[in-house]
Amino acid sequence: MAIAHFPSFDDGDALDVGFLKPQGGELTLRLLVDSGFTGQSCFVLPVNANGLAHAAVPSAEVAGALQGVQKRVVVSCRIADLSFAVAAIAIIADTSGLALPVGVQGIVGLRFLRHFRRWGAEQTAVGAWRFFLETDTA
Repeated sequence: MAIAHFPSFDDGDALDVGFLKPQGGELTLRLLVDSGFTGQSCFVLPVNANGLAHAAVPSAEVAGALQGVQKRVVVSCRIADLSFAVAAIAIIADTSGLALPVGVQGIVGLRFLRHFRRWGAEQTAVGAWRFFLETDTA
């Protein structure tokens, strides 16, 4: 098993996800964990992350924090501490109207979390909260 830990905020949990750019290189974004964000897309990314798109996906109607037809793309992402990588669908949208904590650029949803054996929040021995992802492989 391999486990990656991420510090929690007072108003939520976040993950640092590395996105591979089609032309090379990587951009790491801090994304708010929202297990209530369900559907075919794994992420909501800001408009300025459009350069992370490896391919287009048909737009889709969404409801919730975002409304209406939204642009979707295929992104390649990884969690470096877990040697985990996957291609996934992301919504590219104006995130300025979302209530994101300072330093958080988007949202990661349930479809992405389900790639992992276990995930959740836990309290450390000193009382601090942290979020974790666990895989079956080391």
